[in-house]
Amino acid sequence: MMRFERCTTTFAVVLALPLTACGTGGSSSVPTGNEGSDDARSTPATARITCTPTETTLETPVVQARRDGVHVEVTNRAGEPVSIYGLTLDSGDGVERHLVQQAPGKVNIGCAPFSKHGEGYEPRRVTLEIADPHGYWTDPRISCPDEDDLIQSTSRDYFAEPQGEHGDPVELAKARLGNLEDGDVVERAGYPKSPNATVRVVREDHVIAALHFDRTQDGGWVLGSDELCSSTGLQIN
Repeated sequence: MMRFERCTTTFAVVLALPLTACGTGGSSSVPTGNEGSDDARSTPATARITCTPTETTLETPVVQARRDGVHVEVTNRAGEPVSIYGLTLDSGDGVERHLVQQAPGKVNIGCAPFSKHGEGYEPRRVTLEIADPHGYWTDPRISCPDEDDLIQSTSRDYFAEPQGEHGDPVELAKARLGNLEDGDVVERAGYPKSPNATVRVVREDHVIAALHFDRTQDGGWVLGSDELCSSTGLQIN
């Protein structure tokens, strides 16, 4: 499936994850008990959110990102599953832990019980600030050299579990890219230890393409989606 859109309007970069939540993004469950070895002493490394039927409480107004993304612990007291608007994840009853691929910065989040979906319900939101003191995040958002350029987006659907390609996602991306120019930089984007992988192409300080790889059951990689600036001559096979 292929679509085109203007650079001057909105665009989305999807960081695909094994478990897709309600909305346009996703999260993956995280086993309890691993806080990571590189946590800063002054800033929590796990965001802690409590949901009730009508309120969202944030124990950690500031949280630091880790190498694999942003760790979130949800205590759900709403009596039913909830969506966390702003982080685009779903959480069941009780305490669950999640991993989200949210960019550093401030995001307004709110708990929305499943029973209120589709009613135009807008929860009260609180502000979560995601800090990145170690500089883990690399921005994958497309920034075409020509502001009037079109962004070509392609998503790939697989009717059966595909066999993954094994190797470094950056090298796998290079093998799929045609018409690279001297000086183009192909590098990992997003968080470096994300469960899935995003690779971007940078040309003269502009991100002209992004390829999003998903993990397969055999431990390999499969290209799930990509975006590129259509006037650059770049091709993704």
